[in-house]
Amino acid sequence: MAPRIEKLIDDLAARQHGLVTRDQLIALGVEPDAVKYRVRTRRLWPGHRGVYRVGPPVAPLVREMAAVLACGPHAVLSHESAAALWRLLRQAGAPTLVHVTVRTGALRRRPGVRVHRGRPIQDGDTTTLSGIPITTPPRTVLDLAGVLADRRLERVVAWAEREGLVTYEKLRARIGRDPVGRGYGRLLRLLDLREGPQFGRSEGEDRFSELAERYGLPAPDRNALVCGFEVDFLWRAEGLVVEIDGYEFHSSRESFEADHRKGSALVAAGYTVMRITWRQLVDDPDGTMDSVRRALDRARR
Repeated sequence: MAPRIEKLIDDLAARQHGLVTRDQLIALGVEPDAVKYRVRTRRLWPGHRGVYRVGPPVAPLVREMAAVLACGPHAVLSHESAAALWRLLRQAGAPTLVHVTVRTGALRRRPGVRVHRGRPIQDGDTTTLSGIPITTPPRTVLDLAGVLADRRLERVVAWAEREGLVTYEKLRARIGRDPVGRGYGRLLRLLDLREGPQFGRSEGEDRFSELAERYGLPAPDRNALVCGFEVDFLWRAEGLVVEIDGYEFHSSRESFEADHRKGSALVAAGYTVMRITWRQLVDDPDGTMDSVRRALDRARR
C-alpha cells in the first residue's frame, strides 16, 4: 500500500483514538480485499462491526470513540458516558455501557453500547471533546434528568454549575425550547430551590472537615448524638453544633420540619447551632470558617 495512504490512515486514527471505520478506509482508497488482509495480518483489529483499531495499542477513550463510530456519522456520546467525560459523575471508572444518542436510523444493538433516540437534538446540543462527538453539558444534564434519582441528579447539577459547565439560566432556557421531556419537571424543581441544587450531606461534611483542618480549628466530633439527635459536627466542650445543609435539608417538607424540631431542642438545651450550605463552603470558605472560629471563641469566653 502506498506510503501516502498509510499516513492518511495513521493520521485519521490519531484523531479518533486509534480507530477507523471500513467506510473511512474505502474513502481513503483502501480496497475491500486490502481491508480484510490488514485484519488477517493484525494491522487492523476489529471491534464493533465495521470499526477497527489501527495497531495493537489501546488508546484512552477507545471504547467511547468506537461506540460513536459504530452508531453512524451523526451519533454522539451522551447520558452517563458524556457525564463521565465531562467529569460530572463523581465515581470511579467509566460506566459499564457506553451511552450513545443517534438522530436518525434504526437503533441497532451493539455489544457494550446503549443506544438512545429520545428528545430531538437541537442546535447547540452537541460539541466535540477529546475528539469525540458528545452532548454539551446542558444537554447532558437534561438527558440525565430522565434516568438519575433525585439525589444523584442534584449532585450532578451542583457540580456542573460549580465547574462553570452550566448555568441555571441556560438550563431553564434550554428546557423552555423543548419543555416536554422526561425528568424536566424534577430538574426545574431543583433549579427553583432557595439555595439552588447542592451536594448531599456526605460531600458537604467531607468539605467542612477538610476546611476545619486547613484553618486550624480543633477537631470536632462528627455525626455525634446530642439530646437524642444526630448532628453533623459537635464541639462538645464549647456547646457548638454545625449542621451542613445538603440534599436532605430540603428534600421534603417532613425533613424541613424535622430539622427545625431538632434545632429547637438543641437551642433549648443550651447549644449554639450553625447551619452552613455547600455554597458557603465553596464560595466563601474564609468567611464561613471565620464565623465558626468566632463562635468557638465566644463559647470559650
